[in-house]
Amino acid sequence: MKTPEFGLLPKEYNVRIHGAYFPGYFYGKRETPVGELKLAELPAWIKSRTRNPADWIRAFARFTWRYRLRWLYPRRVTMVPFFHMGCAVAIFQYFNNFSSHRTERHAKYH
Repeated sequence: MKTPEFGLLPKEYNVRIHGAYFPGYFYGKRETPVGELKLAELPAWIKSRTRNPADWIRAFARFTWRYRLRWLYPRRVTMVPFFHMGCAVAIFQYFNNFSSHRTERHAKYH
């Protein structure tokens, strides 16, 4: 029986090398950033990406940790997180109502 991986520290994490654990950091092997790739290397880079949903969840969790530390947890919080939320709601509403906007007829009446 396979042991569950959620709730445990990553396999790549070593306290002697990395020090204190930070959930917003990826402790695996460093990948080449997309901006530094050549066009010929792009298909191989895309194929090397993982398609495991558990890895997607871990990546999203790392993003949320970094986002919260940057925008929600500082001593002097600004209005930026509320603007982010407003933009996210506006974009969601746009795509949610896109079918009704797409079917509107565009015609000149004169």
